[in-house]
Amino acid sequence: MNIEEKVGRLMMIGIPGTTVDKETEQLIRDCHVGGVIYFQRNVDTPDQVNELSARLQQINGGGSPLLIAIDQEGGMVARIRDGVTQIPGQMAIGATGDPSVARTLAQISGKELAALGINVNFAPCADVNSNPANPVIGVRSFGSDPSTVASFVREAVAGFQESGVSATIKHFPGHGDTSVDSHLALPKLDHDLDRLKEVELAPFRAAASEADLVMSAHIKFNALDPDYPATLSKPIISRLLRDEIGFEGVAITDCMEMDAISRTYGTADAAVKAIQAGIDIVLVSHTTSLQRETHQKLVAAVKNGHLSLARVEEALGRIERLKAKHGTGKRNENRIEILVEKHRETVDGIRKRTISSLTDKWTPLSADEKVHVVFCRPHRQSYADEQTDESNLIAEQLRARGFDVSSTSVESNPSKEEVVHVLSQIDGGSTVVFCSYLPGNNENQRLLAKELSKHYSDMVGVSLRSPYDAEELPFIRRYITGFESTKGAMTALSEVLSGKEEPTGRVPITQ
Repeated sequence: MNIEEKVGRLMMIGIPGTTVDKETEQLIRDCHVGGVIYFQRNVDTPDQVNELSARLQQINGGGSPLLIAIDQEGGMVARIRDGVTQIPGQMAIGATGDPSVARTLAQISGKELAALGINVNFAPCADVNSNPANPVIGVRSFGSDPSTVASFVREAVAGFQESGVSATIKHFPGHGDTSVDSHLALPKLDHDLDRLKEVELAPFRAAASEADLVMSAHIKFNALDPDYPATLSKPIISRLLRDEIGFEGVAITDCMEMDAISRTYGTADAAVKAIQAGIDIVLVSHTTSLQRETHQKLVAAVKNGHLSLARVEEALGRIERLKAKHGTGKRNENRIEILVEKHRETVDGIRKRTISSLTDKWTPLSADEKVHVVFCRPHRQSYADEQTDESNLIAEQLRARGFDVSSTSVESNPSKEEVVHVLSQIDGGSTVVFCSYLPGNNENQRLLAKELSKHYSDMVGVSLRSPYDAEELPFIRRYITGFESTKGAMTALSEVLSGKEEPTGRVPITQ
């Protein structure tokens, strides 16, 4: 390979649509990229994804296959929603208290991804969510205890890789205590080294010997490197991750177009800095012009001596060893429909174990109760999320179970006029089921819940995402959560509301 080809192999790109257009094909050929990441914009049906994967490998040619990656964590972060098994998110899995569940679900998800030609999953998150106000991790974490998170991370890594899909532990060295979303700005953490070793780094140390990839965080850790965020930091990537922790796999960046990097250092210039620091693959997910510019600047940096050819070849060696695990990129002939049918019962059974009570007291609804469901519509909390179904599935599920149900849906932060309207819609003899969605971020949602509690003292709370909701609405004395607003979670929540199931999960955070 010439320099242009070697440098291209150190790049992973996003593409615009559900097929390979001429511009994308030319970009792959011109820049010799080593991998492609899928987003929801690239997904229509499982068959289409499989065809897209096959076409990309065909364009790439024989020999070393493309790495085809996706963020399919489960729960709120799942790029493929239809036609595959929707596994619970990580905090829901953590609520089962059983790390083997993480392995089982990773095997299930991994087998289905492999059947679609995907060979890398950017999961699991190894972040310890110790900050209730974290805007981007939260329920994407297995919990707030470092040793517990470590045990779940190890099992998830094993499950994905047993299924033939490389696992990625992220976001190194830990995104769990930030209050800033790195999609929007550069977070900074001032914890000392002892604290970082005890909390943030513990899951990464536990899984580093097994995981195929580590993804870096766009966060500045002042105790580790006062000058650069982790993605661009030689002390963090080369010394801490490689020399001290002993990670031998592929180090990949989070997307270099995120504002934490692009607005502070510039995407293409930062890509050069990242490879210099010890990163093996730079991820440029969205913009064709930035992808080409990144390739050009990496090539120029090698030619002018700012980036050593030895560093490029070191990274290339790790990438090629990873690709060798996945053969030549041949199409997987497993039928996704058969796998999904096979997996349904197992996942449904696990989902029931995730539902958790947020209060000491729990009693289900009585069959003869009139019920009014107030549904605060979910929304994307960060760019990492996908938009989930906004329909009032709790009301639909309870109605299907024979309850006399009326309902009102409002925005997660309703106007004061909407608050008044909701209060006027409820029959005074009804039991109110209040479905909250991040009331800590939504002042008028808190106002609505407070006003309802004055008239309906036995109101039931259902958190559609954060287990911290109960702290924001302490007057609700019966409160359950499924940690996400997915269809599977809302079905399981309805079974607990109706008394068919008990909330046997245990919230894996210190409240």
